[in-house]
Formats: sequence, C-alpha cells, structure tokens
Amino acid sequence: MASEGRRAAAVFVVQRPDASALRPDADSDPTFHEALTRAVTAGVEVHAYNCRVSRSEIWINEPVPVLLD
Repeated sequence: MASEGRRAAAVFVVQRPDASALRPDADSDPTFHEALTRAVTAGVEVHAYNCRVSRSEIWINEPVPVLLD
C-alpha cells in the first residue's frame, strides 16, 4: 500500500507501563527485524504505545519510540 502512495501503518502495543521504547531484537528474531526495517523503508508508518494493565482492563498509556538499529 505505501509503495502505491497510500497510507500504511503498523501499531504495536507493549503491555508494560514502564516500556520506554520498542526495539525489535535482530539477534533473537532476525526475520521480524528485517521485515519491519523493509516496511519502514517502503514508507510504512510504525507506531508503538506502552500500556497500563490491570486484572480487568488494558489501556493505552503513551507513545514510545520505535528503534531500528
């Protein structure tokens, strides 16, 4: 979609309130890291949010940066 000029996005929800970033681990999952890097290069927007979790609810807390290195 992004390569056709349409908006495309991936959203990740990190189920930890103390998460300060999303960093895919190239060592433990190189296939995912490479695919996400290719998607970003192709123009896909990537967003990540940490969240607060209770026994009865999960809610979005705040955006965190996505780090691809």
